[in-house]
Amino acid sequence: MPREDRNELEARFKERTDDLMEINAELERHIAERKQAEEALLKNSAVVQLLVETATVSNQALSFEEAMRLCLELIRAHIGWPLGRIYLVSEGPVSEAIPTDIWYLDNPEKFEAFAGAEGLRFAPGVGLPARVLSNGKPAWISNMSTDRNFPRFEQAVDVGIRASLAFPILIRNDIVAIAEFFTTEILEPDERLLEVLLQVGAQLGQVVERDREEEKLNQLNEELESRNVELAHKNQEIEAFVYSVSHDLRSPLVNLEGFSEELGLVGEDLREIFESGDLPPETRRRGLELLDEDMATSIHYIRAGVKRLSDIIDTLLRLSRSGRAEYRWQHVDLGSVVEHVLDAMSNTIAEREAHVTIGDLPPAWGDPTQLERVFANLLSNALNYLDHERPGLIEVGYEERKAASDRSSGSTYYVKDNGVDIPERALEKVFQTFQRMHPEKAAGEGIGLTLVKRIVERHDGKIWVESTEGEGSTFFVRLPKDRGGKS
Repeated sequence: MPREDRNELEARFKERTDDLMEINAELERHIAERKQAEEALLKNSAVVQLLVETATVSNQALSFEEAMRLCLELIRAHIGWPLGRIYLVSEGPVSEAIPTDIWYLDNPEKFEAFAGAEGLRFAPGVGLPARVLSNGKPAWISNMSTDRNFPRFEQAVDVGIRASLAFPILIRNDIVAIAEFFTTEILEPDERLLEVLLQVGAQLGQVVERDREEEKLNQLNEELESRNVELAHKNQEIEAFVYSVSHDLRSPLVNLEGFSEELGLVGEDLREIFESGDLPPETRRRGLELLDEDMATSIHYIRAGVKRLSDIIDTLLRLSRSGRAEYRWQHVDLGSVVEHVLDAMSNTIAEREAHVTIGDLPPAWGDPTQLERVFANLLSNALNYLDHERPGLIEVGYEERKAASDRSSGSTYYVKDNGVDIPERALEKVFQTFQRMHPEKAAGEGIGLTLVKRIVERHDGKIWVESTEGEGSTFFVRLPKDRGGKS
């Protein structure tokens, strides 16, 4: 082969070789980039999985300690570091990081001595947890041999610990706890990992906040229960006092009533004397005038006062008995209860020319006699306070009404009328003892709604009233559907 042809062939071969080498280099770059992308994707997937799993654990854990232990394990599995610990932050003028017994040890025999370094409290700036406490940011020690600001330096070196990291557990911007991890390798800070752990710290902060709120709620419930017991004792004392005083007042009232009757008889005797006796005309006239006017009026007021006071005593006795009555708990057909009440009131309903309708009433859990008293009082009030200028309409019904504060197992009933409305300022007073909004409309002592409220509350229920000017009023009664705590 001629030399020129050989040179040309070699040149072409070199050119093709260079092209292949360039293509191979490009292919290697693409492979490397793809591998990096896959590693980044895998890393991001692991990060997402860590965040999801810690969020799930945080929501499902029954306590702060359980959530922290599970999350320590999840983080350890993610970063591969063999030790982890939780610190709580003290409250007070100077915050300190206080070690807890919430540890993770990959090799208990090897790291037990280090884990047992108890009694340490990290003031701001001293030790890794305290650095986090000082600035609220994650911290990383790459090599403990170059960073002596570590109170457990000697114990760490003895067991081969080289690097550590810590991050804050936050409720909003407040540090409430700190998580610290250790490894036996010298590792440079991983900023992406620290960012992720900061998010984990925010999730764990929700666990701490929930735990604190539950603790506060438990304390409030305990205080409420204690106050309820105390209030029940006070009510018993008051009821016993009222009962005793009412009986003590009854005796003098009976005497007063007897004396007033005796005075009446004496007056009749005097009348006979004045009318038949041999008396001067002026004396007879004056005597009869005193008997017919002054004495008769005085006796009338004495008897009216005695009756009024007797009615008040009866009212107080009814109030005291209402708190001591034994309830017979059972499912009550309220439709039948209301029908029975209306049947007893049929004459009054006819006299007032009222139209009463009853809707479907689901059963309630309670005492049938006491619930009959509730609806008898409410229907009696509705009849008494009808507006005579329009036809009387009364409706007894049930409605679906569920609020956050209501018991999910309760039913809401109502008694609605188109009678005289209740002023808004008086809505809260209608259930108070001796309160009467329209005394000119009906007789009574103002105790009916007080008794109704007591009965409903003994059923763990609720009663309230809504009123619209010119349209009438609606009394709502919420009662339990089932046994609950009552038996």
